Amino acid sequence: MPDRKNPSNLRPIRCALFSLGLAAGLLASPAAAAERWISIGPVGGIVRQVAQSASDPMRLYAATEPSGLFRSRDGGRSWQSIDRGLEGVEVHELAVDPGNGDFVLASSGGAAAPQIWRSTNGGQSWTAALRPPFADGFTRGAFDLLFEPVSPGTVYAATAKGLFRSLDRGATWDSWALPQLLAIAIARDPAASAVWYTSAVEPNGANGAVYRSADRGNRWAPTLGLGGPLFGELPMQLFFRAGALYAVWSGGLYRSDDGATSWSLAAHLPTLPAFDFAFAPSGAIYAATATGVYSSTDGANWSPHEVTSADQAAPRDQIVDLAFVPSDPAATETVIAAGRRGLWRSVDAGVTWRAASRGLAARTVGSLVAVLNAQGSVLSSLEEGIFRTDRTSDRWRRLPIRAGFEQPALAVDPHHPGRVYALGGGGAVGVSEDLGTSWKTVGELVIDSVGLFRVDPVHPGILFASGSSNGSSGTEFTYRSVDGGATWEQILDEETLDLTFDPSHRNLGFRVLSGGGIDKTTNGGGSWRALPGLSGQLEGARPKSLLFDPRSRALYVGTDSRGVFRSTDGGRIFRRLATGLPRGTATGLNASVARLILDGGTALYAAVAERGVYRLIEGRRWTAVNLGLPAGEFFGNLVADPGRPGRLYAGTASSSVWRLEER
Repeated sequence: MPDRKNPSNLRPIRCALFSLGLAAGLLASPAAAAERWISIGPVGGIVRQVAQSASDPMRLYAATEPSGLFRSRDGGRSWQSIDRGLEGVEVHELAVDPGNGDFVLASSGGAAAPQIWRSTNGGQSWTAALRPPFADGFTRGAFDLLFEPVSPGTVYAATAKGLFRSLDRGATWDSWALPQLLAIAIARDPAASAVWYTSAVEPNGANGAVYRSADRGNRWAPTLGLGGPLFGELPMQLFFRAGALYAVWSGGLYRSDDGATSWSLAAHLPTLPAFDFAFAPSGAIYAATATGVYSSTDGANWSPHEVTSADQAAPRDQIVDLAFVPSDPAATETVIAAGRRGLWRSVDAGVTWRAASRGLAARTVGSLVAVLNAQGSVLSSLEEGIFRTDRTSDRWRRLPIRAGFEQPALAVDPHHPGRVYALGGGGAVGVSEDLGTSWKTVGELVIDSVGLFRVDPVHPGILFASGSSNGSSGTEFTYRSVDGGATWEQILDEETLDLTFDPSHRNLGFRVLSGGGIDKTTNGGGSWRALPGLSGQLEGARPKSLLFDPRSRALYVGTDSRGVFRSTDGGRIFRRLATGLPRGTATGLNASVARLILDGGTALYAAVAERGVYRLIEGRRWTAVNLGLPAGEFFGNLVADPGRPGRLYAGTASSSVWRLEER
């Protein structure tokens, strides 16, 4: 993915600082000052949900995708990360105690087992429920969480095995009702505390309905649901307002005044389904849709009234959730909207919107590259496009992007200052001579999933790319271009994971292959031969990353389970360097070393997937450099500012870019 730049008269030394994860690492000395990672953006990201404190309406909580939690104390003007104890956890549902805004529950899912988490200090720290909802041998996440206002400490959860109840603010849970059903939403009638509702369905999808209990949950019966949608969907939300029961149902808002026996359509848009409907303090109804936010006073006539194009409504985002905060005296009505690009704020009842994601850095970083120039430029490829910043500023500029370059892999050309290559998701190969400000297409290479995209640091005009190609997810290839990306030749039917050359001896290079081998060339890549006896040399581990140190002439190999190995004789004999590297909790082996880099000085770093960054000390042992870094969201996306020793940048899976700073 990345690479850097250098004037030709300094090429032999500076190339080692560039791309290819290349670079070398001699001995690293301990940092003189305390170091800390700080979040530098870009701000924004996919927001799943916004939850509000009833006792403090200016306090908001936001769950982002794929993971991450944030809090605002000023009505959405600024946000702070509150992930301690929840690093890397996918939160799907939030609920705030109506009597105490410091008490918050979060339900998680995703790859890990579902769980319910609790915070008693406004999200500053989180702990898992001591006894979570449990059925059929599995813990259960919640599709909906409801605090009971009249019974402090009592919480209800709608789960895949019915309804659960906690009497101690979510610490312990017991099955309460309907264990044979999958419950999606839950509501209690505020005027009749014995009356409860839930939307639920049998696990096989049969007999879905809104169920009602009139005796505090002891007995339940499906309601008739007359007048509801004709489709087989169930209400995703149930709530009461002014004595009536409302349901967000099949993209519309429905109302029942007779205990869910019959329903009437309270609000719907002519051509768009809504993800959410919300009543503002003024009584207006707001709809969150795939093409922005719409408002109505009667549920039938909407502003703006045309809903057939993404250009008709603001903000320009897919909106999934809404909240309302107390307005300034000059404001009409303040609305908060959550979408795929972040959070938005309107102070004039939804007429105009401004981004409201200050401090909310929740993006997934694709490519991350650093450039050797006076500004210390850094470019990052995100879902929305390419962004650029420099070492003197934390502000990111969004760069224009052409069709075919969506979420591209990036590679910096060390032979030409300002030149950056992009390999887009559409297969287009582009080049920019001004650090991404403008682009032109130079070629095409169809790779469905790009694993490596590099400019050869010592041979001008040569590029490498590898990944799965031609729509075949199980087939891997490596390609090379010798004309700056215009044409490409397949050179391997295997993926190249990493590649490094000796900048002082241009003919010497190494590459690590997805099959577990390492090849060596002594003629500049004209031919390659496999290093013999590698499995035994690396103690059975598979190589993942490479780095050649031109000063010590040592080859470093990062592996999937045994740490780092070093060879000082061209790959004939390797010795293990693993002291200080983290071990996996289950296997006892080392975590995977995804990348090896050299900073702008002589320090060698190992990027360890999901465990953070480690620096080699005195050539013998590693020390963690992780203060502040959300290591659980870090998968090895690490680059160094080649012009500033000790300045590193880390791209994360869900909290944007972080910078290592000496403090």
